[in-house]
Amino acid sequence: MNRRASWSVAILFFVVATTLPAMAEYRGHVYDENDQPLPEASVCYLVPGGIDGICAMTDERGLWGLPDSELKEIRIKKRGYLPQVLSAVARDKPVKLFPSATLKVRVRDAATGEGLDGSTVNLLFASGRRHGPFFPNDKGLTVRTLRPGIVRVMVSADGYALPEPREIDLVAAEETEVIVELWSVDAASSN
Repeated sequence: MNRRASWSVAILFFVVATTLPAMAEYRGHVYDENDQPLPEASVCYLVPGGIDGICAMTDERGLWGLPDSELKEIRIKKRGYLPQVLSAVARDKPVKLFPSATLKVRVRDAATGEGLDGSTVNLLFASGRRHGPFFPNDKGLTVRTLRPGIVRVMVSADGYALPEPREIDLVAAEETEVIVELWSVDAASSN
């Protein structure tokens, strides 16, 4: 592509990128918990089944715009933040996203210290909401986009005694690691 053509493409891209939000039927801003614009957040129409449809990214001002649609809901998300599902309407006030917590769970054989493949992890929140099951490999698993607060980590594995659930306090914008050691049924009965 010659220099003139590349400038033409750049100018066209700039015009489309700067005018699309202004032409959009549904517009809004996304801010973080400190009332600062949140760039590169994804704003998507939700199609039946909870799947993302047409999406737009927020710019450096947190501005987003989507064309008119018969779809009724949008999902706003960004890695490290709790997503929000809202009705698809133009918004005068910014939508705030709040930091999420991350939980890393490692399940080990208590006798050998080796990671267990084939265990099952469930998370139970104080609200009664259950998240899981998850099936970590021998290196463990990482669960992102969790609501900060107290969570009970429940682990089970065939051939191993059930341990007491572990209560963990998940902190916003932090990764919390928990190591759960399981005793094999044979080792547990001989103790």
